[in-house]
Amino acid sequence: MPPADRSQRRLRSSIGAALARGGRVAPLRDRALFAATALVVLLVVQFALGLTSLLSAAVTFTAVPFPSGFPATPVGQFLGTFLLYPWPFYVASAVVLVLVRPASSGQELPVVLVRGALAGAVGTAALVVVGAVPGTLLSLEGGTWANLALYLTSIPLSRGLGLTAVLLVGCVLAWLWLREPGASAEGASASTADVEADEAAPSAVDGTDASWPEAEGQEAAVRSSATGAGARRAPEQTVAPAAAPTPVPRRAPRPDQGDHSRYAPPEDR
Repeated sequence: MPPADRSQRRLRSSIGAALARGGRVAPLRDRALFAATALVVLLVVQFALGLTSLLSAAVTFTAVPFPSGFPATPVGQFLGTFLLYPWPFYVASAVVLVLVRPASSGQELPVVLVRGALAGAVGTAALVVVGAVPGTLLSLEGGTWANLALYLTSIPLSRGLGLTAVLLVGCVLAWLWLREPGASAEGASASTADVEADEAAPSAVDGTDASWPEAEGQEAAVRSSATGAGARRAPEQTVAPAAAPTPVPRRAPRPDQGDHSRYAPPEDR
């Protein structure tokens, strides 16, 4: 096979292997385990942030009634930061990672990051949708629609960006922890083996063998060696000229061979 066709075949094989790895769908168990691991990382970070807020509020705690009720207490703020407010984000991102755009440890890291960012975007949209309910209630109680605007724009977007960043970190940690050792090396070796097999197989276009340059070189060497041997043997093989045919001697006819006059009847006198 010519070098140009060989390079094109190698490129097509590499692209096909990459698409196959990116489009491979992992089993449900692997997808659920990957999403659970990423969300556990997110929950741990949120728990640490909520606990830090709780300790800070406990230091400045005063035994006076809170005008906003339980959500304004230190425990209410902790639960709101950790569980009550971001739960739509958790549910939506888990659905995306498991069912809509599955992510698993068998995929490439850029694919995992893209799908994790998509899950974060869907989770942020879920915060906007769910936030419309408390924003509307607070706007009706306060007589102004500023609360609704905040619950639809700045509050969900700011929280969604932070949660998405932590979710991406969780996806990377889950990918590093759940992937099998040597999986990338096996994929690379399999891709290389496929390319070599394609190069070794006969071409379906021109019907020539993949080792076309080598075969042609060997054939040329055989022809040249045969020509050289024939040239060396030419002086030895001298062809004798063809002998001229030997004439067959013909006997001269006898004088009386064609004369039959002696057999003629005698003449009348």
